Amino acid sequence: MQNPFDKLRTFNLGGMFAKKRVLGIDIGSSAIKIIELEKDNGRAILKNYGELALGPYSDGPIRQATILSLEKISQAVQDLLNETGITSRSGALAFPLGP
Repeated sequence: MQNPFDKLRTFNLGGMFAKKRVLGIDIGSSAIKIIELEKDNGRAILKNYGELALGPYSDGPIRQATILSLEKISQAVQDLLNETGITSRSGALAFPLGP
């Protein structure tokens, strides 16, 4: 089975502070949050952000905590990236510890 996060492996975590734009993704139990920051004269400027409820990905209501397969989480991340139009490929990722 192919790893559903293979597409995210193009992110360059090691050089993220040298980039002009960086991405932050927080995968929680009920939502995924994403931000894109841009470096401008030594300051971080918020360029884009988004949030996507995960309940509907398990046929549940919005704001409901859920446990999803890696495939569903990967699809939700891709949906959020497409919805926000974020193109940065350098950044950081946070996952929940699990049950």
